[in-house]
Amino acid sequence: VCAVCKKPCHKAICDDCCRNITHITPPICGVCGSPGHENICLECSGSFVPFKRAVSALRYECVAKEAIHAFKFGGKKDLASFFGQILYRFLLSSDMDIKDVSAIVPVPLSPQRRKERGFNQSEEVAAELSKLISITIWPDLLIKIKDTKPQFKLGRADRLVNEIGA
Repeated sequence: VCAVCKKPCHKAICDDCCRNITHITPPICGVCGSPGHENICLECSGSFVPFKRAVSALRYECVAKEAIHAFKFGGKKDLASFFGQILYRFLLSSDMDIKDVSAIVPVPLSPQRRKERGFNQSEEVAAELSKLISITIWPDLLIKIKDTKPQFKLGRADRLVNEIGA
């Protein structure tokens, strides 16, 4: 059964739904990965960003958003492979040099949120990607020490503030 439209199929997400996912393509911001920017977007150039580079393979809209919600909140752990494959293909087609990557570090969940979901979706996708590109995963490098508001309910500025000290 398709995780998005619920039609019978033999994949995590059916072909019809897959065709309606918008993949991010260059040009993208060299820091946050947002599409439509040749170098660095205004938001990244005008503010402190606590990481070297982030990437997004999909636009967070429509089918992709529903699939991510099914994965994170609907217990559809089998979608980790689907998202790992998409991220893998994105990285292969990007200008990133995977040889420069030392490790994959998934974003941790608070113990409460991990208990609610039963797994850490970031860790599951990182594990899938690790298998595909043969790069070590360090799932315990970061530890979430403070429970925070769910990020998807917040705008960019609030998301950055929300994670301070977490």
